[in-house]
Amino acid sequence: MTHWDDFGPRWLHDPQPRDGYTLISHHYIPHAKVQVEGGSIDFPSITGEVDVFDGDTLVGRKTDSAEGALSVPIAPGKGERRINLLFRTKTGKPFAFKQNVFVRQNAGGSSNGRNSG
Repeated sequence: MTHWDDFGPRWLHDPQPRDGYTLISHHYIPHAKVQVEGGSIDFPSITGEVDVFDGDTLVGRKTDSAEGALSVPIAPGKGERRINLLFRTKTGKPFAFKQNVFVRQNAGGSSNGRNSG
């Protein structure tokens, strides 16, 4: 398991003055085993409606604005990745993360260390 220190609690954004969209994008390099076997990106505490993309591929969606957990699959693939989160922001509602985001390899192993980002 790995995490991004710079992609976590400080990303909880203040309530927005109007409805709209916000894109948050992050580059990372999964550990070798995740690159070969795939894994997941886990958001233990994500607030707001959001579509999650691994590169250009939609891999997950959260359709309510309440705080909750979300886990999305990441396919095997070599090299650097880009995760994109497209939030549908609502007037007066905060959005984004309260806890760190984790990359996990598929069941049966553990991934140690930290992702670059």
